[in-house]
Amino acid sequence: MDGCTDAIEIKKEYSSDGSLKKEISYQDGIKNGVEKQYFPEGTLWKETHYKNGKKDGIEKQYNFKGKLIFETPYKNNTIDGIQKEYYETGKINSETPYKNGTKKVERCSGILC
Repeated sequence: MDGCTDAIEIKKEYSSDGSLKKEISYQDGIKNGVEKQYFPEGTLWKETHYKNGKKDGIEKQYNFKGKLIFETPYKNNTIDGIQKEYYETGKINSETPYKNGTKKVERCSGILC
């Protein structure tokens, strides 16, 4: 061995019926990279990005048909940015801004914001 400790290890977890439940990337024993979680029938349910053991990046959640339904931005394990919810058609249903884990509330001075 050359002493390199940057090796990525992919750990897989299975349900009692043998179906793949989750794949997790580790580097030096810490979550680093993408964690993928699956519905029991095998389609992708969620992709979460990790950096040094903390959520960092866009977490994507899918419905059982494989359509993207949520995108949630994380920085240092905290929701930070615009969370997007999608219709099954792929069009945006809603956008919710967060700053350091707190939902930002728009203040309106009229009928429309």
